[in-house]
Amino acid sequence: MKYAIMVVLVVTVLFCSCENSNTVSSGMSDQSVDSSLSVFSEETSYPEVSSEWTEVSSETESRSYEIHIPSGLEYVPGIYALSPRDEGGFTGFLPVDRKYRERYYNTPGPYCEMTPEGTFDEFAKYYDANFGKPSYNLPDMFMAGYVKYFNIPKSEFLKASEEYRKEIIKSMEISYFDPNQEYYEVLNADVIYTFDNDLINEYYRYR
Repeated sequence: MKYAIMVVLVVTVLFCSCENSNTVSSGMSDQSVDSSLSVFSEETSYPEVSSEWTEVSSETESRSYEIHIPSGLEYVPGIYALSPRDEGGFTGFLPVDRKYRERYYNTPGPYCEMTPEGTFDEFAKYYDANFGKPSYNLPDMFMAGYVKYFNIPKSEFLKASEEYRKEIIKSMEISYFDPNQEYYEVLNADVIYTFDNDLINEYYRYR
């Protein structure tokens, strides 16, 4: 029982998702996206991020797992253990009839911090207020829309993926768990940056 409680606490602290707000931000417009809204300078440079697999072993378990930053446009079913659809996913807050895996709906902390403080929540309000309207010309997936809206460089996105992977590893060092669950899936930059709605939806389909 103590072991189970420790795992829940670690997951809760280190992997809380950024939730969307239902209030319209007064500073946002429901007009088409303006590429000038980018918060990044063209002259900004970012460090190279390795996409190699990292093997993580636990001193308390004999098993080992590989945590990686996915690439390519094809998803291989079975890579992640799926949470029961009718139980609201790992957290219990997802739609019971959801069409997509958990990462389609929720966002780990490092991705929320790719833009200046407050801008993630600002976009969340815009998304909630405008999604589905004719003027909304962003991908359906929240994170893909966020990236396109702020014109976030792919290198910055990969940097966030690397940071998220490190958080998973750190959490496993505190209390071992199986990271090959859909709740811990690292976002695929190659898929996100196509901004192809059909391709993104198919990749993250619940399977």
